[in-house]
Amino acid sequence: MRYNNHATETGTLFTVVRVFAYAVWAVVGLALWVPFLVRVVLLFNGAMIYATVTQHRGRLLAARRVLDIATTFYILGFRNIQDWTSDHPPYDAPEPGLTMGPLKLLACFLAELFWAVSVWCLLLYHQSLGLLLLNGAIAYELWLGTLFFVAGAVVAIIIMAHIRDKTPGRGIRS
Repeated sequence: MRYNNHATETGTLFTVVRVFAYAVWAVVGLALWVPFLVRVVLLFNGAMIYATVTQHRGRLLAARRVLDIATTFYILGFRNIQDWTSDHPPYDAPEPGLTMGPLKLLACFLAELFWAVSVWCLLLYHQSLGLLLLNGAIAYELWLGTLFFVAGAVVAIIIMAHIRDKTPGRGIRS
């Protein structure tokens, strides 16, 4: 009998976590998805122009794969929340192996953050779009602050990687 009470409490806790995660993803996911779509559409169109001009269609396959990922990015976030907070999470998922080191992954995340802030600053303060939701000075300061933050963080990541590589016993990587 005690076990059933514990299962009910766990189910309720996961429901609360799921609802909170849905609310956070609805805002944060959308804020990341729009700039991601902008970049992917620009890259896809660039690959299309390149393939048309050079008659070399090899890059179109990679561009199409990224376009597929970008179009399902937002919905996939909700699906992941549902899958991993359900009573039977998908334990058959592949092992979480990173193809990049944690410092490079952090640098990539910071670059994505800078891109997202840049796109939103442009979209929210662009006179031809008629979306003057941000004062020009505020948009510029937000963009500049994000640029300095990301630049400083990337420098710190490079320094940490350099120090880690020179640590005795680890050897120097080339």
